[in-house]
Amino acid sequence: MMNSLPTKHISLSDYKRIINEIKDNRGVDLSKYTIPILKRRMEIFYENRFSYVSIHKFLNRLLNKDDIFESFLNFITMPTTEMFRDPIFWKIFRDRTIKAIQRDTSHLKIWVPQINSADDELITIAIVLYELNLFDNVEIVATSPFSVVLKAYKESIYIPQKKFIISNDNYLIYNDLGNFGDYFVKNGEYYVLKNFLLKNIKFEKFDFIDDIQTEKFNLIFFRNRMLFFNLELYNLALEKVNHALDRNGYLIIGYNETLERWQGSVNYMCIEKGENIFRKKLIE
Repeated sequence: MMNSLPTKHISLSDYKRIINEIKDNRGVDLSKYTIPILKRRMEIFYENRFSYVSIHKFLNRLLNKDDIFESFLNFITMPTTEMFRDPIFWKIFRDRTIKAIQRDTSHLKIWVPQINSADDELITIAIVLYELNLFDNVEIVATSPFSVVLKAYKESIYIPQKKFIISNDNYLIYNDLGNFGDYFVKNGEYYVLKNFLLKNIKFEKFDFIDDIQTEKFNLIFFRNRMLFFNLELYNLALEKVNHALDRNGYLIIGYNETLERWQGSVNYMCIEKGENIFRKKLIE
């Protein structure tokens, strides 16, 4: 388990060198992420996985080992969570948000940006929709700026036993009549996600810095995706999310996130204040 308080220090100059080398050699630009938070998570990853090697060797492994680089990206850019985290939110999402969208349209189209490998929120969304018998009538687009993350979905998705147990407890609060284990096959110390949950999900590369989303969605699930964005990337991402969201569409962000620093926030009204579920106003 990764410690929350790193003792392995990475200097600012080494941090910048790592960011630049990753951009030049891996084509991944992390320069728009908040430095103090990203640097701290980088130090935690370094301490727990490679504290016995030099910074130079640590960087070399990031640049030349795909599995290490994938783990690194997942850890530094996305907090480790579990499926059905905040079960009350998922009940509201199921019982209010989805039903409200269904009153407006018969076709549900969802965008989930900034996914990571074995993305807990994406898997949870798929299970919710499957249990509502909507899975065959919904289109989900899941994107990441990182090719190494998207590549993971071409293979089996493994969930560690500890995460499965915690997620199962969450699920039972959400749906005490269901069976979370129906969606996995046990394989030693891991649980493997059944492939049918991914069949209606389209995985695409999308970078908020360089790309424009040409499709339109009636729900964008952007929960806990902006935690590491600096102000420039925060504003840029929300402008592109706004462009992709249909009039009267729904935007979901994380509990600790806000739209208030973005000038476009005036075009949104919060319909579930405790859960940060917003609806785009008809007149922008």
